[in-house]
Amino acid sequence: MVVGKLIFLLCCLALVSAVVLREKPTVHEKFSTRELTQIFGTDDQNEVPSYQLARLKRHASKLLPSSIVLNAFGTELKLNLSIGQDFIAHGHTIEFYGADGKVEKYAGTPGEFSTGQVHDDEHSHVALHHNDQGVRGSIRTKKDMFFVNALPTRFQNSDADHIVFRRTDLPQTHALRSLACGMENKVEQIKQTIKRRSRRSVTGPKTIELMIAADYKMVEHYSKLFVPTYLLSVANIMAGLFKDPSLEIPINVLVTRTIVFETDTFQAASMSDLLAKFRSWVKLNNNQDDTDANHVDNAMLLTRKGCADGCQLEGLAGHNVVCSENAQSVSVDRGLMTAVTAAHELAHNLGVGHDNTAECPDGTNIMATGTAIGKTIFQWSKCSSNAIKAALESPASTCFDDVPSEHKTNSSFQLYGKVYGADQQCQFIYGPDYGKCSFKESECERLYCAKTGSSQCAALSYPPVHGTSCGEHMHCIQATCVPDGTRPTEPIDGQWSPWSEFGECNRPCGMGVQWRERKCNSPAPSNGGKDCEGEAKGHFTTCNTQKCAPGTDGFRLQQCKKKNAEYQDFYDSSRPCQLICGTSSLAYYFGTVQDATPCKPGVKGSICVQGQCKPYGCDLQLESGNVVDRCGVCKGLGNTCKLVTGQDMNTYSSQGEHHLIDVPAGSTNIKIKELGRTYNFLGFKIEDSSSLAIQLPTYSTTYLLDGVPIYYDMETFDHPDQLIIEKALPRDIKTYVVNYYAQTSKGVEWTFYTPIDNDTTVPLPTFKLIAGEWGSCSKTCGGGIQTRLLQCIREDDQSVVSSSSCEGLEGPVTQQSCNANVCPAL
Repeated sequence: MVVGKLIFLLCCLALVSAVVLREKPTVHEKFSTRELTQIFGTDDQNEVPSYQLARLKRHASKLLPSSIVLNAFGTELKLNLSIGQDFIAHGHTIEFYGADGKVEKYAGTPGEFSTGQVHDDEHSHVALHHNDQGVRGSIRTKKDMFFVNALPTRFQNSDADHIVFRRTDLPQTHALRSLACGMENKVEQIKQTIKRRSRRSVTGPKTIELMIAADYKMVEHYSKLFVPTYLLSVANIMAGLFKDPSLEIPINVLVTRTIVFETDTFQAASMSDLLAKFRSWVKLNNNQDDTDANHVDNAMLLTRKGCADGCQLEGLAGHNVVCSENAQSVSVDRGLMTAVTAAHELAHNLGVGHDNTAECPDGTNIMATGTAIGKTIFQWSKCSSNAIKAALESPASTCFDDVPSEHKTNSSFQLYGKVYGADQQCQFIYGPDYGKCSFKESECERLYCAKTGSSQCAALSYPPVHGTSCGEHMHCIQATCVPDGTRPTEPIDGQWSPWSEFGECNRPCGMGVQWRERKCNSPAPSNGGKDCEGEAKGHFTTCNTQKCAPGTDGFRLQQCKKKNAEYQDFYDSSRPCQLICGTSSLAYYFGTVQDATPCKPGVKGSICVQGQCKPYGCDLQLESGNVVDRCGVCKGLGNTCKLVTGQDMNTYSSQGEHHLIDVPAGSTNIKIKELGRTYNFLGFKIEDSSSLAIQLPTYSTTYLLDGVPIYYDMETFDHPDQLIIEKALPRDIKTYVVNYYAQTSKGVEWTFYTPIDNDTTVPLPTFKLIAGEWGSCSKTCGGGIQTRLLQCIREDDQSVVSSSSCEGLEGPVTQQSCNANVCPAL
């Protein structure tokens, strides 16, 4: 979902902040343990990084956009801010799960969030949380990342009210992951030793509806009321990473539910146990219907080592579980930098592996296997970008196409302020002559009442009830004025641009593909409008179908060698469009193969396009449905040849070569076979040659005659021999029974099609459609769909012809319902 960005006026003020710095501040030594953790992410005084103190001076102006000028560590940063609620769903809920099954649910958000950029730094990203105490969040520049936190109120004065520190000053224990990262869902081994490695066209903005949760250790560490703010601050920073320009296709991360577990709900022995139990909880508490308002596409849990063994990993995630009920992850909390770990683990859910190739070296970007260094640690590598793009283009990613509808909170929490406004709340307390203070309407910390006609306000010691209006499209939640979820502007549905010209062919030879593209920008969807319907990439067509030079590596192998020059390619028949590379003892999955990779190495007829097998016809055009007929003619009707059948039941008991039948050039679908087990053999000679083409006796082998394979089938010496030639025979051959051991022949039969003269009249054949086997059901219960393919055949001999020959004919049904049984309750 794209939320229209509004200019953020915090309390109707434009913020211009000058910073006053102190040398070697020591104020943190007076902080409580909880204050240390809330600001620095650690309760250890020895792990507090170098920091500076700053003062934000507010200047009232309703005309200027919000800005903060920050002078920290010798750098002046001018922050241009706009409202940043587009990472929080309109119907967002905060849910506390306490002891004895007690659940508290609240609508809205705790405070206000903003996003923006540093002036003159197009690759920067600012993510802040605002409340009455100050701001909290991150400022990512091309050189470093700064963290800003409000000082505890009792330490704020005219000189300083905020703390600023840098990522580069953080101790390694809670900087950007000294990462020991785990991935789940290892696929079946290709061989006993082969393990999996951690890896539809995009029609518009993709939205991941997210549940972000904190375990009881987080509550102990930060406090119950602070945890929701902290989780959303982490999510705000993480959402910015998924919109970084280093991603070819940015993703909207939209927090739908914020969950806080106040007790040890999971009692986990290890991180894998914690993830498994969190996953089970999510399955029970997440409606799998993607259209349901409470549904989430992904869930992540932050923990302060809430495992019996201390949680030995920094993060653990299911790998390649896009839109799956297993799309969860766990990350160890390390302060606001946890946003990078959380993004790393979410990327694993999308099928992104670690960076470890020459093209995408380790230790550089977000998907590093360990600690990343340098200016690109908050960016995605090209490999990660490609993997995320492939995930979003996969048919499995359809759950990212929608945005959540408004939540209707079904809990004991009610927005009574919607029913009883501030005027009525004052009347309940003081009587019918009282109402709200008009000039205090935007206040949520306290309820202000005044007698009718009086300018004096009485301030109560408690806030207005939840849902009380505090401005246009705003209401009070948890004593904070927040958006009420209504949309101030009309939604604009996206419309497609015209199709582009065809791009370049993606292969120089051996059959590549090219396609046309369009963009959802005429106009782009905004204000919650619908995405464009259909595909952004289309009109795929084959190109450069000529053979590659002899000795050229196969296309899969070429892709593997780009990963590592020593790698070989492997093939998994259950995942024909997955790239698997490695050594003789260990191989890894590297995501989807490039377009135009053959679905099965060495077998023609289908190629991978956007991760799916697509057939091509004998005309080498994708999904044309055209096939070679029984006569060897592409798109033919099977009427340019005649069927030849015969038998030779002579015993041929003497030793030697005994002539059977001559097969003329141009013949197709040739099959010659013995009728019983003997120690004789079938041989052939090419044209007038005096020698057998295949030296006998021999086991099964293939002989290439001018590029046409002739398959000789002989499993054992007494096996009934066969000669099989499917394609058009390029030259005449003569066939023989070869008797080396004075064995009696039990007979030989043959069938083939041979060309007919052009002046021969052949009656037009008739055709019909036949159905193949039913495919698997789309659902295991609750009612699914299964489909099957149709083939066009001649009625006389059942040989296959192009689908165009059956155009207009009525065939068997191709779709039926299945598995209508009721799904078991969770």
